[in-house]
Amino acid sequence: MFFLPGILLASMGFGAEADVRVAAGRSVKLLQQAMNQWKQDCVSCHHQTLPVIALGVAREHGIAIDEAAAQAASNAIFAKLYSSTDNAVQYPMAIDPGITDGHELTAAHAAGVKPSLTTRIAARRLARWQKPDGSWALSDGRPPASSSKFTSTALSARAVSLYAPSPQPTLGRARQWLLQTKPHSMEDHTYRLLGLLWTAAPEAERKRAASQLLALANADGGWSQEPGLPSDPYSTAQASFALRHAAGLQAPKAIDYLLRTQKADGSWLAETRIHTQAPISPPYFDSGFPHARNQFLSCAATAWAVMALAATLPRSPKAPLPVTSALPKDAAPWMESLTDPKPSTSGGTTALMLAAHDPALVKALLDRGADVKARAKSGFDALTAAAQYPGNAETLRLLLARGAETKPGAGKRFPLTPLTFTAMHGDVAMAEILLKHGASPEQPSTVLGFIPVRPFESASLFEHEAMMRALVRHGAKADSLDPMKMTPLSWAALQHKSTAAGVLLELGANPNHIDGLKLTPLQHTTAIRHSSSETAAKLRAAGARSPAR
Repeated sequence: MFFLPGILLASMGFGAEADVRVAAGRSVKLLQQAMNQWKQDCVSCHHQTLPVIALGVAREHGIAIDEAAAQAASNAIFAKLYSSTDNAVQYPMAIDPGITDGHELTAAHAAGVKPSLTTRIAARRLARWQKPDGSWALSDGRPPASSSKFTSTALSARAVSLYAPSPQPTLGRARQWLLQTKPHSMEDHTYRLLGLLWTAAPEAERKRAASQLLALANADGGWSQEPGLPSDPYSTAQASFALRHAAGLQAPKAIDYLLRTQKADGSWLAETRIHTQAPISPPYFDSGFPHARNQFLSCAATAWAVMALAATLPRSPKAPLPVTSALPKDAAPWMESLTDPKPSTSGGTTALMLAAHDPALVKALLDRGADVKARAKSGFDALTAAAQYPGNAETLRLLLARGAETKPGAGKRFPLTPLTFTAMHGDVAMAEILLKHGASPEQPSTVLGFIPVRPFESASLFEHEAMMRALVRHGAKADSLDPMKMTPLSWAALQHKSTAAGVLLELGANPNHIDGLKLTPLQHTTAIRHSSSETAAKLRAAGARSPAR
């Protein structure tokens, strides 16, 4: 009942073109304001990269945009990400590559950012973080936008296809995972359909995924984030856009739903499912977007709604104004050839660090006299660079054999350790090499500049089972405490990481630990609305209790 050609929309009374243009235009103005109001150090998915993508779709379909403001916002966002070779190589803001880097590179393309050395570095590293099964892990657990492996996998595949050299093997593995893995939430279904488009799946497979998505529509024309929840603008807009963009299908009742639920200020209200005192999200602040504590998800919903509305209109592509700030300011020929071991950037990044993803290049530079102990001004070294890339055990051995140190001396230190990087991507062989050479499983890294995280805690958040067991064998504590006195099991319970919770219980984690918030792991399972009760069931089976508050 939802398969209607776009030409019939106006005659059926669903989203006449003039109504759609007016509604989308109001929202575009609001999103452009929101992009400049994000004041955190991180680049925001909901306030920055997703609105950039939405502006790109709007631009392709003739929606009016303040192009000068869009250019200024993109220059600010992508200068932070891609203007510095030091930052690209060192990756100091690493936290959740599948979601963050996937979003950022996809948005960069929408903004017109040209491929460069720095985008290639980001995309190459992201491609290497793909798991053997074809997916990308994620540590985040904030529904709906940051809790699905379908999201991290589809976005990463898209980013790799746009900016990485030789992306086809990576895309093929991602396509197989998307085809073989069963979706559950609406986020899963939407990004599965988009991912099948971005990985060049056959049309028949996309049509099949679209049919599954359509079957979940509610009688009011909307879609729900999870079974048992009412229709909401976030999921309705996602579904409508995915159907049109990836399968060529219109959902006119969804467009009607969006038009009647839009607020007068141009926004859509999407209510958060996160109700916890734990620091799972950036600290709340009023970004100026409507809807108070619902404003972050509402901003994302509004971006999706702009895409859904714009996609119903005829295409009239227009190029964005150039984003010149994204080009690396310090690019030089030696960074491409990587044959001379002597040059370095103004920040101290060396050719050996740039080459650390490739053992053949590393060996050649070492044989020419590259200093394995050289450090950038931040304290970053070649061993840390090599540790960023899964499957890079040979490079670690080369560097350690020439004198690289897992325990550098006093002085300025890079915030992330080599062992933390291996814990994040899950390569146990690499972790074992570092541990054998003295790396401490208890040494914390500082994520995003202020969050202390031990390697085991990272492995648990990413649900790398083998890595978790390996680190415990080498002395990591399964019940380590963070500044909130929360354990890895507390976090696994809060974010419904059922696989990690099962391994933690197997490793002896206390199911009744009371943290600094005076909560047990079982109590944390009620703080975020999820459809699955698997984590809570595992905790109860292990003897977890919910004491009276």
